[in-house]
Amino acid sequence: MTKRLPEKQKSDIEKELRTLIEDMLEQYTQDESYESKVKKVLLGLGDPALLADSYRETKRYLIGPQNFDNYVFLLKIVLGAIFLGISVATAIGSFFSSEFDVVNLITEYITTLFSALLQGFAWVTTVFAIAEYNGVDLMVEKGKKGEWNISELPVIPEKAAAISRVESVFSIVFLTIFTSMFYFAPQLIAAYVKSASSGVTIVPIFNIGVLSSYKVLVIGIFILGIMKEVPKIVSGRWTFKLSVFISILSVASTALALVMFSNPEIWNASFVSDILLYTGIDFTSEDSWINITTGSILIIVIGAIVEIATSLYKGIRYNIAK
Repeated sequence: MTKRLPEKQKSDIEKELRTLIEDMLEQYTQDESYESKVKKVLLGLGDPALLADSYRETKRYLIGPQNFDNYVFLLKIVLGAIFLGISVATAIGSFFSSEFDVVNLITEYITTLFSALLQGFAWVTTVFAIAEYNGVDLMVEKGKKGEWNISELPVIPEKAAAISRVESVFSIVFLTIFTSMFYFAPQLIAAYVKSASSGVTIVPIFNIGVLSSYKVLVIGIFILGIMKEVPKIVSGRWTFKLSVFISILSVASTALALVMFSNPEIWNASFVSDILLYTGIDFTSEDSWINITTGSILIIVIGAIVEIATSLYKGIRYNIAK
């Protein structure tokens, strides 16, 4: 039974159980065989799995009751944003498509939407399951065991220290839509060129084949982004611990983004020539397009530095000592 328990509890509970079993054995008469008494004791103790669960300091859940409300709240936002993102992407793709097949369009839309919603559900559930497994309570304050006290109500933060719930929700929606586009319809992240002869032509910004190889990183950036916004929504105010946590995740997501965008092959090499072909507009030099790799890296790094510096400043400035 003890093998089902956490390591830190095994030793103490094993001693307690041995004492309990010995006491229970003594309750039976000496006339009974030892084997018979042991069987009766074990039957009295019941199912080992249930017995082990009764000794646990905390109950085992995929997502515990303390985090479930936040999980449902975030799940609604993410699934709604995915629905919006896939719907918009499908509408744009069909509008600019030279071949319009209603049956094929609806079939592809339903298939893509189902796959995206399923993955969104899996991503959010994974984040909360990891938090649950590691004992992370996403509630703002952990109430002490026993009777609730009015002192446990969260402190109302000053206006400058408050974190806008609307901004965090908007960030999650934007992140989800952007990830959905990157993951399911990267060809629509493009320049839309209109000409009198051929109508509207889509010129992808990215090399779709190379970008597809980075889908794992795209999901990683999405998960880290969600992990940054959830504590902000729950906390509602800046604290030093929150700012450090967000800064660490920002460093991690920046590293993943740099791995992607530092590869010059991620960009569509024929973008400049395609624009020239369809519009007649000539760039001063193709180097200006090649240098987009350097420019992207600078934007990512500068953006990360600003976010980290701002988070740490607010965390230190408005931290509330407990």
